[in-house]
Amino acid sequence: VKAKDDRFDVDDAANTLVLQEWYESSTKPMPASILINGKGRVNGEGKYKVKDGEDELEVLLNYLEGKGGHFQLDKNEDHDTDNFTTNYEEFNVTTNHKYRFRVIGAISQNFPLRLSIDGHKFTAIAVDSLNIEPVPELTDLWLAAGERYDIVVHTMESTEQDSAYKIKVLGYAHPNDKKHPLCTIAWLKYPGQKIDPSYVTPSDCTGFDLESDQRTLNPVPNNIKAWHHRIEAADLKNTSIMGDIFIADLRATKEQPTINLFSGSTHSALLNTHYIEFTGNITFNGLRMRYPDVPFLLQDPAEETHRCGSECDFNVDFTKLPYGDLATYSNCTKKTPSAPNLKPGECQHVIKEPWVPGYWAEFVLINNYQGAAAHPIHQHGGWYWVVGMNKYDANVTVDRTFIMEQDKKCTTGK
Repeated sequence: VKAKDDRFDVDDAANTLVLQEWYESSTKPMPASILINGKGRVNGEGKYKVKDGEDELEVLLNYLEGKGGHFQLDKNEDHDTDNFTTNYEEFNVTTNHKYRFRVIGAISQNFPLRLSIDGHKFTAIAVDSLNIEPVPELTDLWLAAGERYDIVVHTMESTEQDSAYKIKVLGYAHPNDKKHPLCTIAWLKYPGQKIDPSYVTPSDCTGFDLESDQRTLNPVPNNIKAWHHRIEAADLKNTSIMGDIFIADLRATKEQPTINLFSGSTHSALLNTHYIEFTGNITFNGLRMRYPDVPFLLQDPAEETHRCGSECDFNVDFTKLPYGDLATYSNCTKKTPSAPNLKPGECQHVIKEPWVPGYWAEFVLINNYQGAAAHPIHQHGGWYWVVGMNKYDANVTVDRTFIMEQDKKCTTGK
């Protein structure tokens, strides 16, 4: 029997908020609205368009490259105020309970989103499925692409407000300058409360500003002054301190496994190293994923004619005992697809690792696409550690070959 979790008393998967920005069309990536669980409304007062006199293609490319969009509001001719076909998401709660909410940043571009709840504060208890020491009395939470947070909302002991409370979500097409806002809501509804069916979020997001006293988790990391004046790990539970809380100061509830496999040993549990290069065309080492008709893990037998990438094994040299000197190694074999009529560089890109509990694989990610923001990278179904990051202070061509040569020199000492 699973032990009761005293951090919350209501845990329902229905209390999940999937946040994402929405676009005018797949061929015209002009941010048009924010959705919660696929629901929202577009205001009739205006929609964004490229500023008059500017090149639309160039502006949209800059936006897609993470540099922020420069738009202006224009009359939304498609909006019909009297004929809504969409609604906002609703979450029903009762008084004096601790509700667990899962918040997912299903965001596709450089469009961080901020969540707050009118009349309520909340506690963060998990990040990307990893339990953390609770961070209480939060006023708002920012999420970027691929991020997930679990929060606990302690509902009011009683409420005399007739209308439901708004869960507010706000983002900016230009996050660094906080320009061109988009916003939406969901309803947090107590028994007896009503929802205004005519409500539409204002096009300029009036009313979405927070009060000055804030405890903000995971703010957009573009202000070095905010970092230096942040609430640090030792003070997270001191709810009288207002300010920003960065993920570097969050702490897991339990220690994670070490990369040294055996206690007191220098034996590394690192199996192998893979070098992954991005060149601006959203490929890994020039390979673009061709998704299979049947998910990889459900294929029986496995259909490998379209697969590319590498397949690695695991070997142990038992002649190198005791364990402190145990030699393990992994050989990786390059795979090429055998199926005909594939486009160059298009295949089912798979890096197949052996099942060796306790061991690790290393990935070196190389971004040599100058003038663009790095594309978000996240891993489904597991965790990874970031153990290093650097850039060169000299004018050199940084690509996969260069980095592999540099690593080789470090290993051999040459």
